[in-house]
Amino acid sequence: MDFEPPPLPPGYGEDRPFTPPPEPQAPPPRPRRRLTLPLVWLFFAAACLGLYFGPLSVELTFTDDRGRVPPEFVVTVSRGDNEKKLLVNDGHLRLLRWRWTTIEITDLSYIGTSHEIDGKHMAISIERNTSRKLKDAARGSSSVPQRGDPDPRHDR
Repeated sequence: MDFEPPPLPPGYGEDRPFTPPPEPQAPPPRPRRRLTLPLVWLFFAAACLGLYFGPLSVELTFTDDRGRVPPEFVVTVSRGDNEKKLLVNDGHLRLLRWRWTTIEITDLSYIGTSHEIDGKHMAISIERNTSRKLKDAARGSSSVPQRGDPDPRHDR
C-alpha cells in the first residue's frame, strides 16, 4: 500500500516560507461587576457623616459649679415654636446647629438658665440648685436618703 500525504492547502507551496500557526489569544476579560452604585451610596453616607460631625453640629459639654461632670439631667432645646426635651448623659451633647438655636436647663436639680447655641464647641457651666435640696431635706423628701432606704452605693 502506497501512502501519500494529503494535498497542501492553497497558498502553501515550496515557494512560500513556513509560517507558524497563530498563538492562542487570551480569553476575553470577564465583565466587571458594577461597583459604581454601591460606591456612590458609600460616598454619600461618608459625606453626610462628615457634615454631621463637622461643620453642621455643635458639641456641648456641661460642668456643674463644683467643676464636676453632672451624670444625667434634662435640657430643652428650641427653635422658634419647636421644643424638644433631651436627656444629657455624662455632660456631653451633640446638636445640629441649624436645627436648634437655644438650649435651656430645665432639670430641677440645677438652676434654669438659657444659652444661645453658636460656634463649634460650647462649654456650659450649670449651677446646682442647693435651695431645692435644702427644702427637700427639710421636708424629708426622697432626694435625701432617709433611714431605711436602700444603700445607693451597695457597700454594706
